[in-house]
Amino acid sequence: MGQIYRTNCPICGSPNILVNQHSEEIPYFGPIIILTIRCDVCGFKDNDLIPVNIQEPKTYKVKVKNVEDLNIKVIRSSSGFIEIPELGVEITPGPYAQGFITNIEGLLDRIEEVLKAKMDDEHEKTKCEKFLLKLKKAKEGKFPFTVVLKDPAGTSALVSEKGKVEAKKMSKKEVEKFSKNLGLMTYE
Repeated sequence: MGQIYRTNCPICGSPNILVNQHSEEIPYFGPIIILTIRCDVCGFKDNDLIPVNIQEPKTYKVKVKNVEDLNIKVIRSSSGFIEIPELGVEITPGPYAQGFITNIEGLLDRIEEVLKAKMDDEHEKTKCEKFLLKLKKAKEGKFPFTVVLKDPAGTSALVSEKGKVEAKKMSKKEVEKFSKNLGLMTYE
């Protein structure tokens, strides 16, 4: 059961910011709290995923070889780093990063939206058009690619019911590198 309440917007100060908080059980990951904040006055919005259980810092990796693999679930908190090397894509964490739950196809849709926003720049247009063709092939299962998700806070995951996802604990060195960039504390 969710909880909805209003509070003051951190950007414009309006007392009408809507906060929606609810919990969900994610198979193979555990319970999480999904937090969505939206201000109808200035347009400020934020999303985050907060795990109920503490997780170890992990790296997830999956090779997407066909259309069926596009259904693998992507749980990305604001501390998660996503890379698709074959496409040259990096989604980095930071203070304004938003968490989301989607699948790999939805992740590609998000990338496409960002790219289409850059199409107005004449210098970027040709590169964007080539990239969109490659992205289209990936969405059709005709271009194999790898999705790598790293999270030093352990609050992100790739989840597949068919066991196609490789998961490994992040090394202390990796955790320190990512944590330093995020301003997080490191672990022993």
